[in-house]
Formats: sequence, structure tokens, C-alpha cells
Amino acid sequence: MPEGTYRQKPIEDLPGMQINSGTCLMDQWIPDNPLSMTDTGFESDTEKMATTGAEHIERDGIVIDSPEAVVEHMEKFVFPQLKQAAIEFNEDQQVQRILARNAAFRRRSVLPC
Repeated sequence: MPEGTYRQKPIEDLPGMQINSGTCLMDQWIPDNPLSMTDTGFESDTEKMATTGAEHIERDGIVIDSPEAVVEHMEKFVFPQLKQAAIEFNEDQQVQRILARNAAFRRRSVLPC
């Protein structure tokens, strides 16, 4: 796509790029706020987070300042949540949710897939 078209026509630009490159998958698309994306990347006046330049990252009371801190957080919080989710998983319900989301997306899709 020509340089600068994302800010001018965000809803047409990314799907157009996907079609031009021959792909048929879009795992993330948020065109509603194109003014936060510039030629040099994301710009925001909002609070800085882990992915937008935060200087101090704390999650669930653990300061994330090293790979070991990430592992500590995962062991204390993430893995127990995943274990509980596996225990509560209902395959039939999940299949129905996936099929319903897929059908809804296809009704809205601008991609010829």
C-alpha cells in the first residue's frame, strides 16, 4: 500500500494489504483509532504500559524486571489459572463458540476468503 494510506483510509488499507500479499488470515485488526499509529509507530498520550514504553512494570504485586520475575509470576498466577481452565474446559461449548464467531466474522469480512 502507498505510504501514508493507513492514516487516510485505515479500514481499506490493512485488508487491502492482506489481499495484495495473498494472505487470508487477519489475527488482529483495530482500525478505529488510526491517529495513534504514525509513520514511526504507536503514539499515545495515555499511560505507558509494558508494550508502550513503561519504565516500571508490576503485575499482581510482582515487579517484572527480569526473566526470573516473569517465571515467578507465571508460576504463581498464570499456570494455576491455566490448570483451572483445563479442568473447566467444555469441548462442545468451545466448538459452538468458535463456529459462531467464524460465521459472524465471515458475514462482516471484506476479505474474499
